[in-house]
Amino acid sequence: MIENERNAKWEETMSNGEVIIGQCLNGYLGFTTRSCIQSGLSVNWTSVSGSCNGNFSILSFFFFFHLTGKKKRC
Repeated sequence: MIENERNAKWEETMSNGEVIIGQCLNGYLGFTTRSCIQSGLSVNWTSVSGSCNGNFSILSFFFFFHLTGKKKRC
């Protein structure tokens, strides 16, 4: 496992080009993907697509969605 690259954790995977999803670290939100490919004897990760941004706490996350997701009555 890669513990922290671009604010995400990455599980080990086979070098078959399968796309995997990174898990954003605590305090970060977003969606990231990448693949592991083999070229000859070398095995390399592709660049990360997407991002895990910000430095959001759980409290600010819920506060934001409470304000933006609240329905109003007519």
